[in-house]
Amino acid sequence: MEIDRAKLRAQVRKMGDDYVYYMFDRAIELLSSAQLAEIAGQYMDVNMISACGPPTADLLAMTTAFRDASLRGEFYAAFFVDSSNFMTVSTGTRGWVAECHRLIDRCIAEVADPGTTRQAFEMIFDLLRRIDACEEIIFFGDEHGSWQVQINWRKVFPAWFACLAATTTPNEFAKLVLDAIIELDGEYDSEAHFAAALTIGTEDQRTALVVARAARERRRRLLPVERKPQPTE
Repeated sequence: MEIDRAKLRAQVRKMGDDYVYYMFDRAIELLSSAQLAEIAGQYMDVNMISACGPPTADLLAMTTAFRDASLRGEFYAAFFVDSSNFMTVSTGTRGWVAECHRLIDRCIAEVADPGTTRQAFEMIFDLLRRIDACEEIIFFGDEHGSWQVQINWRKVFPAWFACLAATTTPNEFAKLVLDAIIELDGEYDSEAHFAAALTIGTEDQRTALVVARAARERRRRLLPVERKPQPTE
């Protein structure tokens, strides 16, 4: 498709700084070294970004480094929040979100190596769970939660399910799938995710998943209903 650059520039001018940042971060993956040097050289000393050795291409190593940096608090950049800046995204948070999406895209592209890719996926999922538990991974001025990272679970889950199908027993598959649907996407799109898992799993995994989901539904229905205290005369 041919892009009208004038229209693109007009759209970019309407976008928030965060989205422009994410767009350029994605472009870094697509542009050649010569093109990047020409663009970046207008704003920085390109000698500072020249390659000093072979590029790091190992997905697991890259994801491990990202996890470790996140747990050390290297992306956590807090600021005083008031009514004028509560929608502001800190540079640390913006960088973390961009790197998270880049690594997830790598995971989706490398499902042919299910064992390694599953480890990488689950390191990222663990960080998202930690964000929901309010650990200081990244900072939000407004509402806190991994939902702000805007993961496309309809794209991510099928790739991860494929890794699970190749590396887990039927019962493990069922538990991991159901836990992730609840914990990571809040059951928002659970029927679509469940259908995807049924399509991807082996016959035994599909059976285990159906049984496990039915058992969870039964337990949920049997939970006692919390009754409000009746007012006294």
